[in-house]
Amino acid sequence: MRVLFSIFLLTYFGALNFFFSGSIEDYGEAKAQGLVVINLLQLGAGVVALGLVLASPTARATLKRSWPLLAICALATLSAAWSPDPTKTVRTALALVIMTLLATALVDRLGPHAAIRCLITSMTVACLLSIMVVVVWPTTAVHQATDSFQSVHAGLWRGVLAHK
Repeated sequence: MRVLFSIFLLTYFGALNFFFSGSIEDYGEAKAQGLVVINLLQLGAGVVALGLVLASPTARATLKRSWPLLAICALATLSAAWSPDPTKTVRTALALVIMTLLATALVDRLGPHAAIRCLITSMTVACLLSIMVVVVWPTTAVHQATDSFQSVHAGLWRGVLAHK
């Protein structure tokens, strides 16, 4: 269960997103169109998290007590009505809803201390992967002046994340 949560967390942190796009030069275009693999992982995370929350009375109770978080999720979704890019707003709001459900399921299944340990472990893995990628593929793992996006960060480490 912890491995599954860790994979979902790494996906939401954006670890390895640009590697799924084929090359860093293509990443801006691939991200704009939506990365199919990442989108499927995130949707899978949402389905699993929703199932875990619905199956657990304590998770449902936790979610009810967390109504302010749900209100923020609702506001984020409703903001698509006045957004200049409603599609992107809905996608981002959906990611927020899924992350809220995932966090609720994570704390319900593992407990607060183990959930924090899982989060720390996931981020440690992302950091270690970033260091490894910077050493092995520096032209991909370090922002370049020729990048099609975020070229202002040229020379800064990106690691396995889409940006520094």
